[in-house]
Order: sequence, then C-alpha cells, then structure tokens
Amino acid sequence: MEPTLLLGIDEFTMVLTVEKSKIDDIGSWPLIALDTIKKFVEMTDIKVIFGKQSQLIGKVPQGYTIGYQFGDNPFYFAIAYHPDNVQMGIVIKFSAYSWSYYCHEWTLVHHSPMNIKQFTSLTVSDEFHSRLSRIDFIADFQNVDFTVDDLYRHLTDGSWIIQNADGKKNPSGLSAHEVNKIVETFYVGSKKGNTRLFLRVYDKRREQIEQPSFRYEEALSVESWVRLEAVFKGKYAHQITDSLRNELDDDEPSLKTFIASKLLEKYRFVDADTEEYADLTKMLMRVVEDNEFSRLRLESPRDSELIQSIQYLMFNSGLFTAMYKCDALWGHNSGIELLLRMAAVYLRGRHPPDDAIRWVAIHRKEMEKRTLAELFDEIDANQEAMKKETITTPPTANGDSPAPV
Repeated sequence: MEPTLLLGIDEFTMVLTVEKSKIDDIGSWPLIALDTIKKFVEMTDIKVIFGKQSQLIGKVPQGYTIGYQFGDNPFYFAIAYHPDNVQMGIVIKFSAYSWSYYCHEWTLVHHSPMNIKQFTSLTVSDEFHSRLSRIDFIADFQNVDFTVDDLYRHLTDGSWIIQNADGKKNPSGLSAHEVNKIVETFYVGSKKGNTRLFLRVYDKRREQIEQPSFRYEEALSVESWVRLEAVFKGKYAHQITDSLRNELDDDEPSLKTFIASKLLEKYRFVDADTEEYADLTKMLMRVVEDNEFSRLRLESPRDSELIQSIQYLMFNSGLFTAMYKCDALWGHNSGIELLLRMAAVYLRGRHPPDDAIRWVAIHRKEMEKRTLAELFDEIDANQEAMKKETITTPPTANGDSPAPV
C-alpha cells in the first residue's frame, strides 16, 4: 500500500461570550445565555443535524452547571453555561466523532463541504464573540515504514530531538504507555493542568481494532497508522481562531497547509547528528511547500459500538469457553444446546434493562443502515487483522513474542 498522510481536526472546544455592556446585571445572564445558545444553534443548524435540544444526559463540561444535548446520538456533543458566572461564557464541545458526523451531515443537507475554517467563519456574530479555547490538529501517517515505538526509541536514546520552527529544542518531557515492552503511545509535554500545548503520538490502527469506534473500518483498510495529535489550548487556540478567519482561503490546500504548518511550528523531528529532518517531518514540510503526500479528511462516520459488544461476548466474556465445556462433558453440539436454552430464556420475555433501551434509542438511526450479516463480516475482518498483528509484531527485547491481543 502507498504511504498516505491525512490531515484534519480531532476534537475542539469553542467559547461564546457576550459584551458586559449588553448584560444589565448577573440576574439577566441566564436569559441572555439561553438566547445566545438559540442564535448559535440556528446559525450552525445544530438541531437540523443532531436533533432536538434537551437537558444534557451525562457529563457537563468541567466548571459549567447547565448543559444541553441535541438528539439521541452515539457521540458526545454539548453546549453549557454557568448561571452565576458570566465570565465563563457558553462552551461548545465537539468530540472527534460528533465533529466528523456534523461535517458529513452538513454536506448532505447543504450540498457543500464543512471544515473548521468555515465553521469559525460561520460563527461570527454581532450578538456574541466566539473563539476556540482548544483545538486538536492531527496528522495520520498510514502505510508508512515506521512505528510509534521506533519514534519513541529514537527520542529516548538521543539520536533524535524535537525542535520548533526556530530550531530551539523542545524542553518538554516524554512519557509513554507500553504493552509487552512495545510503546504504543507517548506524549511530548504534560496533558494535565493548565498546559497550553502537548503532543500525543500513538498507534491509531491498534486503538481502533481493540476498541472499535467510528474509524474502525478505516483501520481495517490500512497496514499501519501512526497518528500525531497536537493539542492547542488557551492563547494558542485563540490565535488559531483569528488565523483561520482572517488568513486562510476557503480551499482545501490552504487548510491542509495551515494544519501542517501548525504541527511543524512546534514539533519537528530532527536527527541529532546530521541535523536532517526525519521522514515524517519531511512529509509535513512537503505539504507546506508543494501540497504533496496528503489530503484533508473527508469523514463518513460509522457506529461500531455494537461490533465491540459482540466481539466481547464471543471472545472475552467466557461464552465460547462455556460452550467448549458443554461439548467436552456432554458430547458434540451440547454447546449449541446451551445457546438454544439461553435463547429460550430470552424469548420468555424478560423486560430489557433501562440501559439497553437507552442504547437502542441512541444508536438506532446509525445501526439500521447496516445488517447483522454486515456486522459479522466486519468482525471476521477484524479477527483476520488481529491474527496478522500477532504474527507480524516484532519480538520484545528479551526475545519473547508479545502475547496475542
């Protein structure tokens, strides 16, 4: 497979504020906040795309007390405010899944594409001020000849360093998550507290195969997938808002170049001896210089949570083990009899638990687009991919092969 570089946005947060001169006293803020939310929702077609507004069920964004969701969807999207704190404004939180879904559905509704440049322009208003407080830029390196572990080892043994665009060495520390002595995720900088900038590098393909989400099918279609995810918060996100609105054209090359340049501005992987850039940095530089090797993400989100549940039921819950025990004790097909007896219990009409009813309400719209047979085709493809992972994963430092996932 040919190496591919995809650039895009993961999650982001926007905050709306109203000028103090428009607020008579603190007691009027809740009504103003609700009116501002209404205007924002109308400007962005949130109800058209996500569904009816209702009280948020689940986690309200940190620091806020009153939140709203829109529709019953299998992703997180929230609008919230604090009735006693005008300075906090109104927060809009898009998860990666909800942003992907929003862009996809906007295109279907309006017959025109949606991206972060257009969204920041769309949310300019005389009634309120809007700006990003967090944005995650991603670079997905697919079918490349390096791994997350390769990158981390180069950095920790000193053969590589990370520099910014001015050639200054990044002073941030490294932290990593290892499985069987293989690094699958590492961080440059801390993601805790008030950190305004950090980088996460991880194996996106393995993440999606082990925990299927809306990019599960994409993970199955590639041989490898290393993601660089740079998180910009606070003043950096504010500056990015202004740049998106005032400096970019509406075309795809302009946005691609912008994302690549922001990643290169803070994170350039450099050979410590030769001072040459590493291949992943060269690929990003070609985007800025020549628009090569890359394209923007055009999402077609798929709901894969039921796949994850079925996989767990079959391979991790002990069901197949119980079937084997039945066959061993009482003869061939006793395991099938076990399933039939379990089905009989189900058919006797036990009332489904509330969380199952809720799950169906949230996932029905997306899941009805596929059949059960199609889900099992995906599960079979997943098992083949996992077998390949087990076979091709290199030995650990002590010579032992990692345990199968």
